[in-house]
Amino acid sequence: MRVSRVRAAAVLGSVLLVAALVLSVLALLASRQGDVVKAQRFEVVDSRGATRVIMTTLEGSRPSVSLLDDAGEARAWLFLSRDGSPNMVLQNGSRLIFADKNGDIRALERLDTDGSPVISFADASGKIRVVQRLDGSGTPLLEFYGPDGKAVWTAK
Repeated sequence: MRVSRVRAAAVLGSVLLVAALVLSVLALLASRQGDVVKAQRFEVVDSRGATRVIMTTLEGSRPSVSLLDDAGEARAWLFLSRDGSPNMVLQNGSRLIFADKNGDIRALERLDTDGSPVISFADASGKIRVVQRLDGSGTPLLEFYGPDGKAVWTAK
């Protein structure tokens, strides 16, 4: 299981572009007003003027960063809870991907097409070796796969 280098580069490029834009704006503002830029809310917009990133604070001065899709809907949200613990929310067909230093996917957490949670683990060669899921009725399933990709053990 390998992330397409082109897709990974495009996603990384987009993230770096947004970060560079935010830092450029902040640097420009800082150069005009001193070393510190302060605001209650920052919005990063795309070339059409649509808001794509919102940085603000929630009730109780808790920091929050939201990433918005083309329709303006929040798809990813990073914030601190009242107790200070960090939270990350991914919505609508989201995947949480853990890749190694070579860009190979080693673990993937996602929601299946019916909304059921699925966690997959891959070996160093990128082959899926373990899948844990809840089926549509909520029944847990655990599957282990051999190097050939065939199931060697399944439990329901």
